[in-house]
Amino acid sequence: MKKFSMALAATTTLLAANSYAADTTSTLDAVKERGYVNCVIGNSFPGFYSLNKAGEWQGMDIDMCRGVASAVFGDASKVKFLPVQWAQSFTSIKSGKGDILSKGMTWTLSRDSAQGLDFLDTYFYDGQGFMVRKDLGVKSVKELNGATVCVLTGTSSELNIADYSRANNLDIKTVVFDDSSVRNTAFLTTIVTH
Repeated sequence: MKKFSMALAATTTLLAANSYAADTTSTLDAVKERGYVNCVIGNSFPGFYSLNKAGEWQGMDIDMCRGVASAVFGDASKVKFLPVQWAQSFTSIKSGKGDILSKGMTWTLSRDSAQGLDFLDTYFYDGQGFMVRKDLGVKSVKELNGATVCVLTGTSSELNIADYSRANNLDIKTVVFDDSSVRNTAFLTTIVTH
């Protein structure tokens, strides 16, 4: 059986997935019949996906979606962008709402196996850090015992913080928020307060 994600792998580095019940071949057929690719993106993350002054989507993840449309249809404009909040990223793909997901998502074993998602090539590497006010004088994450950390819901950052806190006997508390709270602002993975 030829997978839709395999057809995309040659031309893109996106995450492609299919619903559990759907035949993977039918995804490509449905895209071709519809005449455009439904590309799931985030709400705003400048450099990756954001609206310009003319109200058009721009950024690296947007270009990835256009590359898929170009590969499938020979026309980069045959794509519809579906912005979702972080917590809805995978469910929008598994439900069939979107054909591909083009946004920075952490590649984990459970997402790649148990959730039935197909991760393709990595196109961006990042890390997780903490932003702390300079006047707190914090020099190491290990000095954050009792700190409160704000983190986007639906990301792996919350679990990473919990694991790190537990492994280092720290009592780091997390407060989760959705990305609509930071729309039109600089993206911050974590913010630390004491």
